Amino acid sequence: MPKPHPQEAMHNSTPGLTADCVETMKRYQDLGRDIEMLRDHLRSPTPRTGLMVRIVAVLLSASTLTQTATRMLITALSEESSVSQ
Repeated sequence: MPKPHPQEAMHNSTPGLTADCVETMKRYQDLGRDIEMLRDHLRSPTPRTGLMVRIVAVLLSASTLTQTATRMLITALSEESSVSQ
């Protein structure tokens, strides 16, 4: 069974919140990839040149994920408060 488009899967969501959620999921995947690359780099028997670059990439991905998740929360809270008014 094919996956539904995020807009169709999130029935109780507005387009803005859906877009923020999709962006957050993408940033989560980016963080996972950077962690896997760091893990592979640490397992490698070759010299660890570029290790700091990998660590900084993970930190940057984590920071970006935090920002997009925060934006999603702000959007959800603002939409919730506008509905209740």
